[in-house]
Amino acid sequence: MNVSLSRFLVLLILLLVWCGALSGQAFRRDYNPPGSYCLDLVETTGGGFLLVGGISTDSSLFLQRTDAGGNVLWTAHQQLNGARAIAACAASGGGFAVLCENYLDNGALRNLLLRIDSAGAMLWQTVLDNPSLPNGFRDVVATSDGGFALAGDGRSFVPVADSYIRLLRLDGSGTTLWSREIGYANTGKELAAGVLEMPNGDLVVAGERRGNAPVVDESDFFLARTDAQGNLLWEQVYP
Repeated sequence: MNVSLSRFLVLLILLLVWCGALSGQAFRRDYNPPGSYCLDLVETTGGGFLLVGGISTDSSLFLQRTDAGGNVLWTAHQQLNGARAIAACAASGGGFAVLCENYLDNGALRNLLLRIDSAGAMLWQTVLDNPSLPNGFRDVVATSDGGFALAGDGRSFVPVADSYIRLLRLDGSGTTLWSREIGYANTGKELAAGVLEMPNGDLVVAGERRGNAPVVDESDFFLARTDAQGNLLWEQVYP
């Protein structure tokens, strides 16, 4: 093969790669309103996205869906007593579930779970039950039975101040099925970061474990697994 033909083939390959990259719909978008921010996003059917977060200028909820190119399909921003969205998931029956924090309810800040359809219309909303830390949930995942599992933090003060992971299970209408506490009692502080469902229905919760004084700034990776009813199968701490 001569040098000219080799160079031609190399240039042709580079051109094809470049054209393929252009067809991948890379984009950058800025969205209104000013002061809005995104704290989680979900990939939707068709390659688009659901973005959830808040709007700092008026403490309202930010909900927006785009197509695969980032173009806005709809927005459903709304005032919900100061609530902002911190996590979301696609619901097994279509639409989405959106976890919110800072919802002002009878003078207390609480978590709120919203169920919206694929067009952003509200189907239901429920204030989540977490008596020791009403604003402590951090993540939500859809479960194979049509419901939802949530993970967050709880607090205890007897015999010493401590924290643990709270795991909550809801049915498809937002009714609580059960609530569980996970963590090493009185030996540190467990803080939840995320939850997922395994193929067999078990739940896995990830987070961190912080030591008691005087090493409260030290933390390790924490992982726990329960069955579908919230019964603990195992928990581990990894340095």
